[in-house]
Amino acid sequence: MVRLNFCAGAGIFLSVAAVVLLAFGNIGQINSSTIPKHLRIISLSTAGFGAAAAAAAGQTGNITAIYNTAATVGGNRTHNGIRLTYEWGVWGYCASNAATVGGSRSYCSQRSFGATFQPASVLYTDIPTAYTSAFNATVPKSVFTDDAYLGNFTKAANYLVFIGSILAALAMLIGLVAHRFAFLLGAIFSFISFLALAVGLVIYTIIIVRVKAAVNNYKVNGTTSLGLEFEMGNALWLMWAATGCMLIAVAPFFCACCQGRNKIEEKEHLDYY
Repeated sequence: MVRLNFCAGAGIFLSVAAVVLLAFGNIGQINSSTIPKHLRIISLSTAGFGAAAAAAAGQTGNITAIYNTAATVGGNRTHNGIRLTYEWGVWGYCASNAATVGGSRSYCSQRSFGATFQPASVLYTDIPTAYTSAFNATVPKSVFTDDAYLGNFTKAANYLVFIGSILAALAMLIGLVAHRFAFLLGAIFSFISFLALAVGLVIYTIIIVRVKAAVNNYKVNGTTSLGLEFEMGNALWLMWAATGCMLIAVAPFFCACCQGRNKIEEKEHLDYY
């Protein structure tokens, strides 16, 4: 056994910081509680979609009948109106009739391991049946409507984020053992955690950038904005920060392993003489 040194302390501190950041990143949109509802990977505002649907139908003004304004949680959500705001997390999504993110929830989806990000399907499920044809005529055929692509890749990203989060917690706990082999395992787990988190978050970031490019600047009939605005959420940045912590933690854990070995060899040398 060896005592905790500066390097070990630094590795443990970084892994603790990563675990805390990942915990906040993972609880985004799991329910309508105060903290989870303010954390999201990606958000969608539909405030201008009524005008876009009207333009696609050759009308003027705004089709307000596509929206649901009831501030209810749960219940039957099939074709009873789209909400003003949708926010996705690792375990599911929530919808709100508030004009800004983090508002009172209208409903939250059922939490699931490996939840998917499929915004077009979510909107299609919510929009009243009388306007499903208008929805299909309004939204562009692009990555935004490619449920297979978005579903498969975001599910994989969520799996990787989960694996990276577990490994970060293991690195933190193993580091507390204060043994040079534990520090070596801490370095290995930190590096694998970094890789899993980095790949998962790169997938998410690329998908968000592609969806934003396909939708945010799209013009219906070349003149009217689609009225769907995607934004990256704070949970994504928290998890990117955690990924950086896990990468940096590799060096101090490995340093602690080497220091522990040197101290043991030094003690054996002194005992010999």
